Parts: sequence; structure tokens; C-alpha cells
Amino acid sequence: MLWLYAHFPTLALDLYSRGQTHQQAMVIVEHSPQKAGHQVLMANKEAKEHGIEANQALHTAIALNPKLHYAEFSPERCLHELQALAQCLYYYCPQVAIFPPDGLLLEIGSLKKLHQGSENIWSHLGQYFQEQELNHHMAIAHSPKGARLLARTQQGRLTEDRDTIQLLIQQCHLTDCELPGKCAETMLRMGLHNVQQLIHIPVTEINHRFGPEVRQQLDKILGVSPDPQRYYTPPAYFDRHLELVSEVEHNGALRFPLNRLLQDLQQYLYLGAFAIECIRINLEHRDRPATQIEIHTAQPETQHTVLLQLGILKLEQIKLTAPITGIRIRVDHLIAHSSDQHDLFEQGNTPEEARQFIARLGIRLGKENIHRIQTQNDHRPEFAHVEQAYHTFKPSPLLSGDNYPLSPPRPPWLLPTPQSLNSVLGLKRCGQDTNTKSAPNYAEQIVDLKQHGLEIILGPERIYSNWWTTAPVNRDYYVARFPEGAIGWIFRDSSGFWYVHGWFS
Repeated sequence: MLWLYAHFPTLALDLYSRGQTHQQAMVIVEHSPQKAGHQVLMANKEAKEHGIEANQALHTAIALNPKLHYAEFSPERCLHELQALAQCLYYYCPQVAIFPPDGLLLEIGSLKKLHQGSENIWSHLGQYFQEQELNHHMAIAHSPKGARLLARTQQGRLTEDRDTIQLLIQQCHLTDCELPGKCAETMLRMGLHNVQQLIHIPVTEINHRFGPEVRQQLDKILGVSPDPQRYYTPPAYFDRHLELVSEVEHNGALRFPLNRLLQDLQQYLYLGAFAIECIRINLEHRDRPATQIEIHTAQPETQHTVLLQLGILKLEQIKLTAPITGIRIRVDHLIAHSSDQHDLFEQGNTPEEARQFIARLGIRLGKENIHRIQTQNDHRPEFAHVEQAYHTFKPSPLLSGDNYPLSPPRPPWLLPTPQSLNSVLGLKRCGQDTNTKSAPNYAEQIVDLKQHGLEIILGPERIYSNWWTTAPVNRDYYVARFPEGAIGWIFRDSSGFWYVHGWFS
């Protein structure tokens, strides 16, 4: 097996630094019980330019730069970020193990054929970590602990050669080998400094002086002993958080950090072949509950640029009641995505543009105010369609065009209530005398219609439905051209009366 380890030495600091348009002096601190105060754990480049270094007291660092930003080290936030990275990488490499608070391990031996060699894997991962604005060191080895040791000591090389990798491992300092207890300090006093010196000592001597755990650790580093890993299993949702270095009081300043999070979402959707229809955004405040925003798309969406436009429109509609300290986005429902196919010579607006327009319209007017027509499984024209909220629309499989490719024409304008043909023509009588209950001969009625200037274009189409109820429907429909040129949809009911039910033009 072949392993790649990615070490993020300044992960806690990168979580604050990335997503900022202007980098500010920033340090991560942790409480030091021995010195009764906070000590600088790591500092960014801007802070180092003011003479701030690791292990300095926080008050000393502030004295060097009064405008210094600082945050306390949070193992939970680092773990959350590693889980987020593993979630994205899972669809690239399914065997990912998390090493809190600053490392990821990937089994890449099984991926070499798929990605045409470890060089491409190394390149793709390095590019991905750079896009995430994460300081990182990578290493390849034939054992998990060997790859971890080389990455943490910045000795990683792009090579699979066993002899080269073993030589690099043997040159590593014993204090970096994560030996149990204070064994490394004891070995230093004995004149043992690196792995090469240790492996030449007989096993019995090592076990006698330091216990069997030291040799077991050494064998796992060298790949002599098996070292099973616990692989990461991704959740069925997407959750990302971005802490802001300074508080934001205006909606316009949220564009850049929101775009950063949505880019992460797009990368995740691409790797997992997912799309989304709803995204939740939480704007976090220091001393009050988060402001919650929901964004709905017209159709499954994957592009962060589209989501950013919708997010900005939504942000313009809210009034901030308190400064924002962080942003969180979450997607609970992931949809399997298949790319739409379009005509190469298609002109005008694409389906994506239409859906994006509907999504923007829904944000401005409210998604509950955007409707579309949904078909129903009912042969009666007046009951064959229903108005439905656009965001809840689901196409009916029973009434799709594939199932009814040769369905008769239907008018785009269907009247709410059929109108008497006599009243439409302005006649007292057409096809049936309104003063008699008896219907004349069917053929005579057709002749009568033609005499009044109606031209039958298509028909008849018989609709006979709901015979099992107290209100059965028995109609013969025709497409007819009226004297003034309009084309209508007319029908004759079982009583012999004629009606206009809709218009084609």
C-alpha cells in the first residue's frame, strides 16, 4: 500500500486568515498555566513583521503591535475543518483518515491507475489545498506513520522508491517519532539522535531499556508491522463555517467571505456529483442568536456564482441588528446531479438562465408567490391542471410527454367556465334552440355551425369521464375557426348544447 500524509502546521491560523481581502496581523494563543497567561502559539507573516513570534506572552505581542488580532486555539474548530476537508476528498479518495488537530492521511496506492500515477495525485491534492488557502506539507511513504513523520518534518518527496523513502525516514530526529513517554529525551542523553542510530540497536536491548512500545512504534514507521487505520465516513449533509477576523456591520462586506464558503460548496458538489435546491446561511453574532437565511433555487444548482447572486439578493433584504462575527452555510438535502444536455446551436435564453431568473424573482417576491402549472391525472380539461408553488413543483411521471407523445391539442387559454356558443357568436340560436329541450340531429348542428361562419378544423375528440359519479362528463370537442379569424376550442355536451371552452389564438 502507498500512503500520502498532508500536514497543516498553521491550520488554526489559516482558518482566520483565508477568506480575507486584506490580511491583518493575527496570532493564535493558548493558555499557559506555568506562566499564568496566554502565550502565542503561531503568528502570521504580518504579525512576524512586527517582531511577534511563537512562545511570546500575549501582552508582549500586543505591546509590539497594539492593533494585533488574536484568537484562542480551538481543537474543535480544527477538527471540524479536517472533517470538512475529508468530506470533500472522500469522493476523490475514499480511504481518508483524520489526525487531529492538523493532519489527513490518504491511501493512494489504489488510485494510481485511475489517476495515472502518484504524480497526478500529488499535483491535484497540492492544488486543492492551495485553493483552500492552507499552508501544507505532503509526504509519501509505504506506511501511515512513515508518511506522517516525513510530512511533519518537511522531508516529503514525490517518490515511491522504497530505498529513498527509508533513507529519508532514517534521517528523521527521534523527537519527531512520537515515541512513548520521555523515551526520546532519554535516548538523546544516550547519544541517540535519529532513526538510523536506533534501528542498529538489538531489539532485545531496546525492549529491555525502553519497553516493547518503542520498537512497535519504530516497526510501524518503517512499515514492518501492520498499522490499520480508522477511515472517515462522510455525513449526508454539507456544513461549513468561517470565522471573521473582525466584526462586520454592513451586508456588503459579507460578499467575499460568503463567496469563499460557496466555492467550497461547489467543489464538494463537483466531487460528489451532487446538486442542491436549498441552502441555509447563519450570520453569527457575539451576544445574540444567529440571523438565519434560507435560499431556494428554481432547479437543482451547482454553481457558486449563481448561489452568490441569490445570497446577495437575500442579504439586501435583511437589516443587521448586530455585528457579524462568523458565517455558516449548511445543506441538508443533497441531490444526485446529472448535467442537462443542450442543442449546440441553441439560441436565446438557456434553461439555466430561465431557472436563475425564477430563483432571483422568488427571493425578491417570496418563493410562495411564484407558481407554475402542474398537470393532474384527470381527463376533464377544467380539472386537468392545478396551480402549484414553484419550489414544491414535481413533474408528474404519469402525464409526461414521453407517455403521451400524440396527445390532442389543448388551448393555451382555457376559460374558467365554458361559455355558451350562442352568446359568443351573439346569436339567439346556433345548433340548438334555447327554447326547446330537444336536441336536433348531430349532423344538422354541424351544418348549422358552418352556416354561421364556423370552420371545423379538427375533431371530434370525445371525452367521457366520471361516469361513476353523480356529475359525469360526456363531450365532443372540436377545434374551430370563428368568423373573425380566432381559433377556439368548442364542445357539444350530451344534451346537445354547444360551448366555447378555450382559445388557441
